[in-house]
Amino acid sequence: MTAGSGGVAVAAGKGDTGQDPLLRRKQIRGFEVLDVDGDGVVTPADTVRLANSFAGLTGNSPGSPRARQMVTAINEIWQTLIENPVDVPDPKSLDVEQFVTVMANRITTMPDTTMLYIGVLTNLTFAMLDADNIGLISKADAKRLGTEIVELSDDEAEQTWAAMRTADPARMTYEEALIRVTDFITSTDPQAPGNRLLGRF
Repeated sequence: MTAGSGGVAVAAGKGDTGQDPLLRRKQIRGFEVLDVDGDGVVTPADTVRLANSFAGLTGNSPGSPRARQMVTAINEIWQTLIENPVDVPDPKSLDVEQFVTVMANRITTMPDTTMLYIGVLTNLTFAMLDADNIGLISKADAKRLGTEIVELSDDEAEQTWAAMRTADPARMTYEEALIRVTDFITSTDPQAPGNRLLGRF
């Protein structure tokens, strides 16, 4: 069993969607990170709070252009992937099983749109971490993201970075970041380097 941040215990094996167990575990981990207030459901407000926390980490205030751009993108993604294709009782509030169902359905029924939004969020996140515009994010910045936003321990953040298997052990390119985010959301390969993007799962 895996416990969500709101204390909701869910099976880590295949759920009603019949999806791959590895994908399911990663989706549950994603739910834990998105459930910012730990109440056992993910809402649009949770995603905005997480975006603003990340913006603050990268030196962007919640009202800054970069932060507004990310919030706008997140709201669009929620509307397009969750609200429009209604397959949960309340698309404004997802418990862990509903979140897993939505994620499984989007990967299989809207793959092109899902991939488009993976690129959008990866681009925005990378740009905010790459404050000096050199096309790279450092291991130190990635670990800080892990400890302060994803709430990993320092050891977990170190292990997560090692699992990314970047060409340069101290830095990550945008192309590497995009592949690893895509791995986390879509890959069923146990050896995919992006599986540990959010640490333990």
